[in-house]
Amino acid sequence: FTGNSVAGINSAVTGTRLTNVNNLIQGLGRLGQNNTAFTNQAAGIIDANISGATLTLDPVAEASVLDGGASFLNNGTLQASNGGTLALSGNGGGNFTNAGTIKAQSGGILMFDGTVTSSGTVDVDANTLNGTGSYTQTGGTFRLAGGTVTLPSAILFNAGLVDARGTINAAITNGANLQPALGGSGLTVNGNVTLLSSSQLTFQLSGLVQGSQYGFLNVNGTVALNGNLVVSFVDPFQATNNNNFTVLSSTALSGAFVNVASGGRITATDNSGTFLVTYNGTTVILSDFQPAGEVPASSSATVSGEAGAKDAEGDAANKPVAGPATPSVAVNATPAADPATTPASDAPAVTSPRKNPALRGRSGTVALKVRNTDQLLELLEGSGATTANGKVTVKAGPAQKAGAQPRPTANLPAAGSQRDHQPKIPNSRRAEGPGRTMTGPRIAN
Repeated sequence: FTGNSVAGINSAVTGTRLTNVNNLIQGLGRLGQNNTAFTNQAAGIIDANISGATLTLDPVAEASVLDGGASFLNNGTLQASNGGTLALSGNGGGNFTNAGTIKAQSGGILMFDGTVTSSGTVDVDANTLNGTGSYTQTGGTFRLAGGTVTLPSAILFNAGLVDARGTINAAITNGANLQPALGGSGLTVNGNVTLLSSSQLTFQLSGLVQGSQYGFLNVNGTVALNGNLVVSFVDPFQATNNNNFTVLSSTALSGAFVNVASGGRITATDNSGTFLVTYNGTTVILSDFQPAGEVPASSSATVSGEAGAKDAEGDAANKPVAGPATPSVAVNATPAADPATTPASDAPAVTSPRKNPALRGRSGTVALKVRNTDQLLELLEGSGATTANGKVTVKAGPAQKAGAQPRPTANLPAAGSQRDHQPKIPNSRRAEGPGRTMTGPRIAN
């Protein structure tokens, strides 16, 4: 069927259906006339491809009892191309059900003047969709890549994916995965946005430029938060703790995300690290990225073990194997002093790039500056440090020097045991004093 024509069944009998059995219908004119419904099969193509002209699809309401209530059932492709206009009209009172693809390309214009429901694909691309009807998505994909959508009533994205950048002149109620696409200046919505509990609001990060390199939703209206916030990286970009991303802006925010409160942290989808999430007033901001394995500066840890142990040459047992960055250790305790004569409160702070002076049975506070928890373990390697339940535990015994072969760990005496029952430590002085627990080392970036 090609050209300027009208296709339909000239019959007064209701319930008549015209089926395109996998053919190409193109040009301008009207499909749906005198009580005609329509089915476009999977390989069928209906193409409004004449510049400045309109191909109108206008099924009637009386036929909606057929094919599950769809006056116009599309399993194939409906498209506007080459500057043509494809109009899904509601003049006949019918409705449109899309399980295939509806798209605009090469300057084509889509007009939704009827009631359109889609579980397939609607692809506006960089073109235009407007009309006087309504659009509901029950699944599938809605794609906008720099184009414009204008509808009088709220767009209902109940499920599926909404991958969009450009402009939507309509309110949005979202229960789908709403993903402001990368490119341009992001997605602008001129209308209120309501996120349902099933909603997923996804932001991709591929750089530091708002819109073009990371997803941005700009709402000239209110936003009611709900559902889940999702953040994903686009390789090879990796954020740092100095980067801030304003991913959403509105005239007013209300509600909260289900999976992260304002002031909480969210993990990127690739588990590479976490962001601090702040939303209040009008914006949602991601900041303070912490790579996986790093402990935020405000965190603390507990280190426990037998203090004061000596290695074979009398050095402190906690002497670490030097790491690539040679981290420093500051100990506020008595460095190799006699615990019987020197109070811990009078001990000077000692800093060494290579070793931790013996605490000699006293407790104290150790401040560690490390890149991550792996480096913390490197720092305490000589003491056989292990981690469990958020604690770093240092086993008693002589330390292993850098480059030395591993030596068995000596068992130090428990508090109250008899010294003449202690295991012998070859070429070493025994540790003095009972086990001690050092609390509160602060780990900075």
